[in-house]
Amino acid sequence: MIEKKIQIVPGFSWFGKNIGIKDETLDFGGILADVPCQAAGVFTRNTMPGAPVLVGREHLRDGRLQAVIVNSKNANVATMQQGVEDSRRICRLVAESCGIAPELVLPSSTGVIGRRLPMEQGAALWDALWAAGTPHGLIPAGIGVYGTTGRLEKGYRVGGADIGPEADPYQSGLGFCVKLDKTDFIGRETLAAAKAAGPPVKRLRCLVLDDPRSVCLGNEPVRFEGQVVGRVATGGYGFAVERSIAYAYLPTEHAAFETHLDVDVFGTWVGATVSREPLYDPTGEHIRA
Repeated sequence: MIEKKIQIVPGFSWFGKNIGIKDETLDFGGILADVPCQAAGVFTRNTMPGAPVLVGREHLRDGRLQAVIVNSKNANVATMQQGVEDSRRICRLVAESCGIAPELVLPSSTGVIGRRLPMEQGAALWDALWAAGTPHGLIPAGIGVYGTTGRLEKGYRVGGADIGPEADPYQSGLGFCVKLDKTDFIGRETLAAAKAAGPPVKRLRCLVLDDPRSVCLGNEPVRFEGQVVGRVATGGYGFAVERSIAYAYLPTEHAAFETHLDVDVFGTWVGATVSREPLYDPTGEHIRA
């Protein structure tokens, strides 16, 4: 149901598409988090709320969500019990497409009152794709794995966050990629000078948080013995290792493995340990299989 998402803020993706509610313009979209998040909602006190409100209340009972979806051009209000079932079905379709639980999807709708959502169009497309793809091994899978097991747990760097003009390859853990004995290339003199200067003054390190439920999004302060010494570059939840992971540049004197630090995650200081990387498949056995 969701073919393409864009990511602007680390940890969250946005998507939008046309599902044929009224015309050919975009009429369905949402926000998807890499991991379940704490959530709260304020709902109308109207005695006859719309179907998305009823389903939304159900899904927010435990205070956790991973996706928020919205459609335009149809409010799904005054559509009786069938409207509620339609809203639940949309949540299931999105959940299957993203590889998450339906209860972690919050639905919302806006538009015309008193008309059912045209479920046949969007659902029929999904059913057709599923029927045609299943014999070929098609499965509903979430794209979040590319940022976790496919990146964080393997220690792959992100341009513009983990690596950029503020740090050289030796500081970011990519010194093995630099071959100074090759013929001349752009930046060779600068890199040669950086290597000749001795050990880097800072290093990009993998941090494993003590609380796996505390997930970093980026730019969180990192402190050592009460003093802020760095900030998180990127972070997320590692589904294969079942731990919360963050990458942060640290002064070399605080970058030794097994050093214990604290990370400010949404106002709470959470313990973290400087860990060797990659956390997943460190010998590369699986990636070469």
